[in-house]
Amino acid sequence: MIVRFQVLPDCEARFETGMQAIASITAEDPDYHYYSVARIEGETGGYLVSERFADDAALVRHMNDPRIGAVMAEIEPCLAGAPAITRMEFLN
Repeated sequence: MIVRFQVLPDCEARFETGMQAIASITAEDPDYHYYSVARIEGETGGYLVSERFADDAALVRHMNDPRIGAVMAEIEPCLAGAPAITRMEFLN
């Protein structure tokens, strides 16, 4: 899954701290394979989060983790709109 975030000006540090917290929580999950956060070059406030879990059930558990929800509530005021989510089916 790829999630695209647009962060409001002067909120990047708060957003990045939140994403680091989510990365730490995610690292505890034995069913995650990959989690990465990146700034989009040349686009102020643009971020991509890439994540891969063992299966849909693992992703649902991740998304419903109350710790993830708490962090998302903290960073929500920093977002310029709803995140754009792209789900993928991996071929390998």
